Amino acid sequence: GAPDTGRGRYQLGLYGQQFRADDHPGVGQAFSPFESRARDADHVDSATFVEMMRASGEWDLPGNAQLELLGFHWQSGLDTRLDLSRHLAIGAEQLTRTREQRQGLQLNLRQPLARHTDWLLAGSADRLHIDNRLTRLTAPGGAVLSERQEDSTGATRRILGLVNQFKTRLPDPRFTLVYGGRVDDFSDV
Repeated sequence: GAPDTGRGRYQLGLYGQQFRADDHPGVGQAFSPFESRARDADHVDSATFVEMMRASGEWDLPGNAQLELLGFHWQSGLDTRLDLSRHLAIGAEQLTRTREQRQGLQLNLRQPLARHTDWLLAGSADRLHIDNRLTRLTAPGGAVLSERQEDSTGATRRILGLVNQFKTRLPDPRFTLVYGGRVDDFSDV
């Protein structure tokens, strides 16, 4: 029968994750590979978070074609604290912090072309923004010894993309041939 072109299918997804790694080993070996290897296993802490929202809609079109619209927003952060008191006579802690966010839209058109071949045409527009990227050195009492905003703080990258892709199912069901082309335009390149 004819596809029902009057109705769509919609999805909304929310995702969040937080992760802490306290006293994780490994970094200290870069400072003193021999004598301090045992002492340096407990001086790096990190905290990561990711929050994402995704929404999509899909509609059937004549000719067995499908149109899909996707949108998303995510933000993420990473804090890494390095206890330098074993390596600096004054004792200090270094904080490296990154905060980023990204938004995007993608429009996909899918259609079967032949008995074993499907076609996809996709266009996308994304925006990536670095809210904050800094390195701070503090004394044991909390006084800031130095703080530097990285040059990338406040940077924004816009990405426009276009994909033309074909997928052909081969006689052996274990194999599918995917071919096509992709063009991306990065605003900062």
